[in-house]
Amino acid sequence: MSRGTMYGIIGLAVIAALLVFSCGGPKDPVVAKVGDHGITLGDFNIAYKAITIFNRPPLVTYEDAEAFLQTLINKEILVTEAKSRGLDRDPLLQKARENWLMEQCIRTLFKEVAEADMQITLAEVEDYYRRARSQVRARQILVGTLPAAEEIRRKLEKGEDFAVLARANSIDEASRALGGELGVVDHGQLDPPLERAVFSLNPGEISEPVRTALGFHILQVQEKIEPSMDDFEEQRHACAAELRSRRRNENWSTYLAEVESRLDIRFNDENVHAFNDALPPRENAQSSDWYQKMDDAFRARVLAEYAGGTWTVGEFLGQYGPDVGGLPFRSEDADMIYRVSEAAIVNKWNYDEAKRRGLDRLDETIRAVDRKEQERLLELLHDDLVKDAVVPDEKVRELYEEQKAALIMPDRAHLMIINTPDVEMAKEARDKLRRGVPFEEVSKEYNEGALRELGGDMGMRLRSNIAPELIPYAFGRLRPGQVSDVVPHRQGYFVAKLVALEREHPMTYEESEPELRGMLLAATQDSVFAEWILAKREEVGVEIFPESLNLIVEEAETEEP
Repeated sequence: MSRGTMYGIIGLAVIAALLVFSCGGPKDPVVAKVGDHGITLGDFNIAYKAITIFNRPPLVTYEDAEAFLQTLINKEILVTEAKSRGLDRDPLLQKARENWLMEQCIRTLFKEVAEADMQITLAEVEDYYRRARSQVRARQILVGTLPAAEEIRRKLEKGEDFAVLARANSIDEASRALGGELGVVDHGQLDPPLERAVFSLNPGEISEPVRTALGFHILQVQEKIEPSMDDFEEQRHACAAELRSRRRNENWSTYLAEVESRLDIRFNDENVHAFNDALPPRENAQSSDWYQKMDDAFRARVLAEYAGGTWTVGEFLGQYGPDVGGLPFRSEDADMIYRVSEAAIVNKWNYDEAKRRGLDRLDETIRAVDRKEQERLLELLHDDLVKDAVVPDEKVRELYEEQKAALIMPDRAHLMIINTPDVEMAKEARDKLRRGVPFEEVSKEYNEGALRELGGDMGMRLRSNIAPELIPYAFGRLRPGQVSDVVPHRQGYFVAKLVALEREHPMTYEESEPELRGMLLAATQDSVFAEWILAKREEVGVEIFPESLNLIVEEAETEEP
């Protein structure tokens, strides 16, 4: 059964957002009793207001209030049962609680640091308006290689016509036909590297080559367009909000730079790469065989030293290993280990700083962590209650026979892909593949990141999960074993090999069995869970006090919108 279904039984997504019941005052009216425990009007209000305003259920009628109260009653029963089974003593839950506390403390620290100086003047807002709402009229020439871009820039400096060079050389089809014209450009319209370059130029200036995923751009600003101050009042509040947001980010970035400087993180490259070699490739990240083989000596290896401590393989695995649900994997040049380790060391320092400021003892922090713990307890209890639910094979076969006329397997294609930012590189890759060089070798040479880790293999995919530019090749132009020509797309160039093609067909029992069994299992688990909670309510005893609950409706009626 899906988590969404579980929460549907006990109060939809509301149950996941409820706060821990607080102790009401001595005269706080009790709206319900669950066994010996009373739920007060204060408990109800705290839980209700903990839900974001957009997700709160209405409280217009008595029935509305009672429906929400039922979610509180169910939650009280479930959390009490989970603790009686010792699920709150689960080592993974205790580790997760510490992580949640760290996350909440750092979130609060961010607010303290980032919002330390939020006072802005009208003059600052006006200055921001002039900069952020300015426009430029610009044009570009896009080419595939740096040498080509540098050669074009030299020609422009000698006085050759920009439009003529754009029509002859640019690989951007939309602007090439217009002599490179991009028209009027607003802030936020271009990729960040292009925006930074184009808004830093004065009219007539030619940029240095700017690299993006599409290739190398030569830019020229023809005109700068200042915004009219007649529109300032209309834009003033939006600009002030944007300026505050930027200031928050700047404050936090300045703070982090100071932290990183103070930490002086120094990596032991030999140990980092030994650890990287011991990890599984990305496609086998679910495997844990490697994890079992790591002895205490290996776990004690120091990955990094920093002011005040060291960061070891064991500490890395303690936060990001399989025991806590992490899936570390081997990456190119150990990039994953470097990035994760640096972030972890900075987070550790920030957590300690937050505790020095007492942020871990704030009521807001404690309630947020308790809320997450209770959510996890609900999941653990649910899994425990439904663990024995099974679906007989004959029920799956029966459902298949009932629905097989409507069960259709859509078109699917198995592709292997090379993706490069450079058209010449894509042509080289295509030629090597057509000469019979193994795809894995070509992928290692030309692909990057996750695609390289996968060897370019995208597996069998539905039409809807294939890049639009490749659909004509996957479902028509190629036969299995053939390699496509270079296929341009928004961020670069594809070369694809079709491994296998399956056309739409009625699903066999074997093809539909996993999904059908999952549907039936979810329904069975729903039934088991619903029956258990009804029986438990009878066992512990539940009593609702309408006169107290009516106070909630009366309060809602008098509250200002």
